[in-house]
Amino acid sequence: MLSLEELFCSVDDFCLLFEPLWHKQLMRDALKHRHRHRQLCLSEIMTIEMAFHQSHYRSFKAFYQEKVHGQWSAAFPKLVSYQRFVEWMPSTSHAFKYLSTQLFWSVYRCVCNGLDQDCGLS
Repeated sequence: MLSLEELFCSVDDFCLLFEPLWHKQLMRDALKHRHRHRQLCLSEIMTIEMAFHQSHYRSFKAFYQEKVHGQWSAAFPKLVSYQRFVEWMPSTSHAFKYLSTQLFWSVYRCVCNGLDQDCGLS
């Protein structure tokens, strides 16, 4: 399991590549899209969601209130209420879908090429 800092750095690196491509795609489809500024960036939201899945918590609400607000408030100084965070969660679905696709194909290429030791799969 990755530390919070390692997880955030990995997700942030992905988001630095993904977000400009996503915004370019949104501008191409000729529909008007709102782009409201948030207190948390996409990588922070995704990090919190991924950390929940790595945790022992069964309830996201308990995780957010106890772990995120209780212990990680210094790491995320602009935290919002649980309700606001939950409202933002659907906005990460496209990023998660793209990330999971990229991860799947990178692992698939390693396995098909017999490079499982080089890909960290062993």
